[in-house]
Amino acid sequence: MKKLTWVAVLSLLLVSCKKDADVFTGDYSYKTSGVVEITTTSDSTVRDVALSNKIGSMSIERLNSGSTDSVLVVKNELGGGVQVLRAKSTGDSLYFKPHTRTFTIALIDTISGSTISSVEYTANVEVVGNGQIYDNSIVITEQYSGTLKSSSSDEVVGTLTGKDILTVATSNN
Repeated sequence: MKKLTWVAVLSLLLVSCKKDADVFTGDYSYKTSGVVEITTTSDSTVRDVALSNKIGSMSIERLNSGSTDSVLVVKNELGGGVQVLRAKSTGDSLYFKPHTRTFTIALIDTISGSTISSVEYTANVEVVGNGQIYDNSIVITEQYSGTLKSSSSDEVVGTLTGKDILTVATSNN
């Protein structure tokens, strides 16, 4: 019985000695989705637009060997680009350093399921976010705030905001 008690105590000590960054370190598969609000300056029209779902792999590593709370997050989108992000980890929470992201978004008008017009814009947004780890999954919530530019010119034609851009990542380990 004493042996079993010592094993339990040692296990708890080892787990409690784990650095904040180590809680998140590993390889994950992720999916990002959400809805943004677009306001065009020409007519002040406000539209809710669903972002295209993004899936891919995500790797989280300590920023450097001496770091106990800084991590580097690399999101490699399937069929797309790579995002390299910095974050601080505290306990089971992850806080991303604000960063800028640029992407293309299309506004499609339909009538009875048929496309009547499609306009592409370039979104340039400031992104802030945080995450929480639950067992073998990380849930990241991001907020977007920025401008829309016409794809055919450099003219700002509106704003874009998004409060609940959600990424769910599951450990591959």
